[in-house]
Amino acid sequence: MNPVDSDRGSVTVAACGLVLLLVTCGTWVAGLARTEAARARAVAAADAAALAAAGELAAGRNVRVAHRTAQLTAAENGARLVRCRCHGPDPTVTVTVPVSTVLGGVHPFARRASATSRAEIVPQCPGSDRVGEQESDVIGSK
Repeated sequence: MNPVDSDRGSVTVAACGLVLLLVTCGTWVAGLARTEAARARAVAAADAAALAAAGELAAGRNVRVAHRTAQLTAAENGARLVRCRCHGPDPTVTVTVPVSTVLGGVHPFARRASATSRAEIVPQCPGSDRVGEQESDVIGSK
């Protein structure tokens, strides 16, 4: 048997293996990107819902109105309100957002990204026109 004949087709097998590896890595990276995008959407929706609830409470409306406003705001941002603690000076909300599939759709058993956000109702101070702040803004201030 000729040594050249025994290697026949090995480049094809190696090329197929390389293509399979690239497709696998690409799918994995795309999954990470979809998950990160869903997490970012969840954070934005949670922030908006918490601020909406804080706005209602700061305006003197009751907890039910604040909860409903947080629920509608989350839905407008493509999220589902899971939990809303809308009493006291710092309403806290948790929302979930579905992670899309490889083809861009969402199926009933899709993974979900969640986020929790807290808004704080700041009493009016002389010279201050802030009604509410996001939690991340409050943590860094002294």
